[in-house]
Amino acid sequence: MIHNRLSQLLQQKNMTAEALSIALHFPPAMVQQWLEGSKVPTLDQLVRLCDFLEVSADYLLGREELTSPLFRLSAGYRRNCVILISENGEWQEWRLPKERIQELRRRLAARS
Repeated sequence: MIHNRLSQLLQQKNMTAEALSIALHFPPAMVQQWLEGSKVPTLDQLVRLCDFLEVSADYLLGREELTSPLFRLSAGYRRNCVILISENGEWQEWRLPKERIQELRRRLAARS
């Protein structure tokens, strides 16, 4: 399952296996083996992959369908609220303290 999800994510991000191996300092042959399904990443490698690709380990392992455990933080902002959009386009509006919204903005900026 990992090889299917990894291939899909690379396509969605318009990224090659070589680019992934360079970005994460993995040997290109190792990434290719993951994509072929002949080997699987170690736990440490899995964590690094998930962090880099911005998905949960459950998603990469095929245990969940959403690429995010809650909602993507590609959020729109209103005064004292944040709009969180799910993978299927549904949305939720959360009222949050100003400090929490500022923290979310900083985290989003750091991910870009």
